[in-house]
Amino acid sequence: MKRKERPTALDVQRSQQAAATESLSQDHALVQLVDQEGAATGPPLDLALSSGPEELRMLVNQLTGAEDDTPYIFTLDAQEVIGQLAAAVTASGASAEHALRVVYTPAANFRVRGLSRCTSKMSGHAQPVICVSFSPEGNRLASGSGDHSVRLWDIHTETAERSCTGHRAAVSCLAWAPDGRRLASGSYDKTVRLWDPHTGGALAELRGHAGRVVDVAWQPHHRNAACNRLASASHDGKIKVWEVSGGNIGLDAGGDAKAAAETLVRAEGTVGAAPAEATDEQFVAAHASRPAPERSAVFLAQPGKAGSAPKAVSKKGKAKARAQRRQVVRGSGRAKLIFSLSGHTKAVTCVRWGGEGRIYSASRDRTIKVWDETNGHLLRTLSSHGHWVNTMALSNEHILRTGAFDPSEATVLKGGGIMPVVGDAHLAATERYTKHMRGRPEQLVSGSDDFLLHLWADLGPRASGKPICQMVGHQQTVNHVAFSPDGRFICSASFDKSVRLWDAGTGKFIATLRGHVEAVYQCAWAADSRLLLSGSRDSTLKVWSMATKKSLADLPGHADEIYAVDWSPDGARAVSGGKDKALRIWKP
Repeated sequence: MKRKERPTALDVQRSQQAAATESLSQDHALVQLVDQEGAATGPPLDLALSSGPEELRMLVNQLTGAEDDTPYIFTLDAQEVIGQLAAAVTASGASAEHALRVVYTPAANFRVRGLSRCTSKMSGHAQPVICVSFSPEGNRLASGSGDHSVRLWDIHTETAERSCTGHRAAVSCLAWAPDGRRLASGSYDKTVRLWDPHTGGALAELRGHAGRVVDVAWQPHHRNAACNRLASASHDGKIKVWEVSGGNIGLDAGGDAKAAAETLVRAEGTVGAAPAEATDEQFVAAHASRPAPERSAVFLAQPGKAGSAPKAVSKKGKAKARAQRRQVVRGSGRAKLIFSLSGHTKAVTCVRWGGEGRIYSASRDRTIKVWDETNGHLLRTLSSHGHWVNTMALSNEHILRTGAFDPSEATVLKGGGIMPVVGDAHLAATERYTKHMRGRPEQLVSGSDDFLLHLWADLGPRASGKPICQMVGHQQTVNHVAFSPDGRFICSASFDKSVRLWDAGTGKFIATLRGHVEAVYQCAWAADSRLLLSGSRDSTLKVWSMATKKSLADLPGHADEIYAVDWSPDGARAVSGGKDKALRIWKP
């Protein structure tokens, strides 16, 4: 046999596994079905190893007494059962001589198809695209750029809808309110701006940070029916929590800004203005003693011209423009600083608002701090990383993002988008959250410049403060982490050109997804947790299958590095943006 005709080591391994699977498929074994919490369902069952997911699904539905035919995903030692049980036993290295623990997880009752083509290249930004985000219902798309602007796009025509200008430096982050009625953007100009996505008009500018704003997070819908509180994180080492009222939602952006301002003043009156020479911090301090309805650290940006400085709105028309920009107004467009969270000694890198009444912040001081959302008190400090903490993710992040919008109803709408909420949206969000969590605690995963990930499960005030697992494997900085929507997997993207998969319950390593030839910047999960999208410095995107742990598709098209990716909550499309200043829409 010629050398090039000899089988490789991989070929030999595959043939051995195939032979072992064929042999095992003739046998039986004891199988213990276990739910996500680790509780056994029924007694151990003597099953043929030729059984597959369909037989296991029928058994689980029978044992649990489910009224409807619930679909499930089955795993054996983190190895998904796709075909016969025998194949999973061989792949996982388990022994059929002992009882096999098969974990079942409810699967999404809709299926997202893999991405295969670029349907549009959307130009308009004059500088690299830094962040992109679909709205909670998937009907709108926003992008932030180094050209100081936020753009809103029509996902049905795949064209630019509105440009929101006003920031004076690069836009670093975007966050939609969980009801989809407001959009927040943070910038290197040290401010947060709120926008009306229906009109593109600016609602307010939140000032008070002394450093660039790098992340923004809204309070979840089930915790706040009004969806009017958000937290901003800055390189000044602080997290500020704001409350927004009114907001001119639905006001025509093409209307007359001056008339709108004068109407507002006639209706509500001017409460007060800061001195022209006051700094941002002095302005906050000056109003800290006011009653809550009057206390504010913002100015009202006129809804008619996004980002424009307010015109003279006093009754006499003699106030200076600088003082008017910082006016405190009752009613529509009013916002106030609730509290400022201080404790980090270096720049804050990200903030997350959890579903259990806690706010999480990560910092370059190598710590993660947990705060009480009601009073801003520090609950605990997690200090196990050895270098900057760059990124965090929550196990319930997908359900917090979509709120009351149910992706399982997405197929009802033609062209994409999630079914509108009928009835009480707050109640719907609460029911969805309760059903998703099923009494399980909120989990947190963090990634750092020390090349490690830490998984945290017990985050209450009486917790030990130690991670349940330290996840080792990356060879360079961990840049991004994310839980899958069903909470089964964690993905981590690194500068070492790889994406790694981990078991979300135990932190156990599952697989390395290799294929990119440069650093991987960001990942995005499909809503059904079966597919993963990654964007890289090598100017390509890759779609990965969680069933095979292999690449399904390579998506070239960008002319330079890809900084941001997102997959719509309805699974109908994905978006990517980067250094080539263009957004690309991807569909099956």
